[in-house]
Amino acid sequence: MKTEETAGIGRRKGGIAEALVTTAFGLFVAVPAFGFQHLHKQNRNVHSRDGQLVSELIDYFLKRRSETRG
Repeated sequence: MKTEETAGIGRRKGGIAEALVTTAFGLFVAVPAFGFQHLHKQNRNVHSRDGQLVSELIDYFLKRRSETRG
C-alpha cells in the first residue's frame, strides 16, 4: 500500500512542478506586459493633453492677431 501511495505522490509532484513552472512563466510575461500597457496609456494621455494645449495656444495667438489688426 505504501508504494502505491508514494507512486501517486510522485506523479502529483511532477504535475505540480510543471504547473508551477507554467505559472511562473505566465507571470514573467504578464507583469511586464501590464507595466507596458500602463505606460502606454500614460503616454497617450500626455500626447492628448499636449495636443489640446497646442490647439489652445494657436487659438489664443490667432485671436490676438485678429484683435491687433482690427
